Amino acid sequence: DSTAVVGRRVAVVIANSGAQPVSLELSAQSAKGMRVELDGAWVRVPPHSTVRVPVRLNVLRPQLVGHRNRRAFSVLARGDQSPGRTQG
Repeated sequence: DSTAVVGRRVAVVIANSGAQPVSLELSAQSAKGMRVELDGAWVRVPPHSTVRVPVRLNVLRPQLVGHRNRRAFSVLARGDQSPGRTQG
C-alpha cells in the first residue's frame, strides 16, 4: 500500500541471484482510483545484481479531508523463468 495526497514516487527493487543476465517484462495493476506508471516496460538485470525501477503512483480522486484511504498496487515481472509479483 501507499498513502499520498495526490501522488508519490517509489522504487521496485529487482534482484538477480543467477549467473546469467535476465530480461524482464514489467506490468502493473492497482486498486480502483489509482494509476501506476512504470519507467519502462522492459528491464535487464545483470547477473548477481539488483536494479531499481522507478514507479509513479497517482491518486485519481484525492481525498483531502476525513480518514486516509490506502490503495494497493502490484508489479509483475515476466521473463524466461516463472513470473514474480510484488505488492506495495
